[in-house]
Amino acid sequence: MWNPANYVDADEPHRPVDSISEDEYFDVRRTAGSLIIAEFGCGAFHRLVVTGPARGQVWFDDRASDGGLSPQTDFRTWYEGWLEDQPASLRRISRGARR
Repeated sequence: MWNPANYVDADEPHRPVDSISEDEYFDVRRTAGSLIIAEFGCGAFHRLVVTGPARGQVWFDDRASDGGLSPQTDFRTWYEGWLEDQPASLRRISRGARR
């Protein structure tokens, strides 16, 4: 999980001196080697890590709500759960494509 304790939104009136900037918090280095695979809403995304030691793992990017980045599960487990949350018509189409 990554969410620095000293991050305070730039709109906060009493920002600590040692806090990281919004530019640093949203720097593309934080998500390099990942692809957005689903939008959660409110600026949050599910990301699939495609390089490095966490390759194949899905992470939740909730930085838009100051929630940082957090690991979820492997892609297959995430995808099967995501399918179960979809309407029955989409589940039939997706399962047919896997055969």
